[in-house]
Amino acid sequence: MSGDILFYKETDLPPGVHTLELVAYREHTHTASVRIATVETGKPAPGIPQVSSLMILQSAERAGTRPENTAAVHFGDWLLVPNLGEPVDGDTELAFAFAIEGSVATSHPKAAARILSGGRSIAGAPLELPPPGADGRIAYVGRIPLPSLQPGTYQLAVAISEASKTVQRLAAFRIANR
Repeated sequence: MSGDILFYKETDLPPGVHTLELVAYREHTHTASVRIATVETGKPAPGIPQVSSLMILQSAERAGTRPENTAAVHFGDWLLVPNLGEPVDGDTELAFAFAIEGSVATSHPKAAARILSGGRSIAGAPLELPPPGADGRIAYVGRIPLPSLQPGTYQLAVAISEASKTVQRLAAFRIANR
């Protein structure tokens, strides 16, 4: 998939079952596709980190550093352009983002990222989380070096630990043929 994101909406959903409806229009063929997905949000459990989905990024810039990108998603102090399935260069770094909510202002969670191939860890690093913002949310944007990966599909795994509880998020990415 390639092209610009022309619209996005950011919202905090209350606990419950929600329906997401998406329409993608292909201007060059004058055709459209429709997708409907169900999203279930649970009530936060005490002592368990509340972690967003993990986003693989095409680019990330601090807000206000240059003219605003209309395809960018506002995320804390960042403007992010999500990677929507495009192959990643295996000789660079992988940019990604996630958010943590809940008792993060007082609990100081720990985080680590790993690159997985076939379910096995092939690289990893601890992550230094920034302090929570005024809204009490940690908006993390970072990069992890890719160890000269061969073409194929991999996963980024991020683990967030608070006290004795750990939550893991996974996101797949693909390294293109060279």
